[in-house]
Amino acid sequence: MVKNASGDAQQQKSAIDNNKYRVLTGTYDTRQTAENVLDVLKHRFGWVVYIEPDGAKWRIKTGTFTGMAVAQAGANKIKTAKLAQVTNIVAE
Repeated sequence: MVKNASGDAQQQKSAIDNNKYRVLTGTYDTRQTAENVLDVLKHRFGWVVYIEPDGAKWRIKTGTFTGMAVAQAGANKIKTAKLAQVTNIVAE
């Protein structure tokens, strides 16, 4: 709460993060492993996900999340489901 010059209390607006973020997983050795992870994220969580080549390996990239807190929650879901040990959040 913040008081203005007249002494009235006003609700302070919190900073809202409307930025877009994506979650990237670590790499997988085979495309089949990446496809298995993609199936879980797509069908169980209902997310939009993509498989991208990363050199000789494969990586999963999610659709966009609005806000860092939501992206972090998504990264935690991936780790909790043991679909990846490493996740990275990148700004879009």
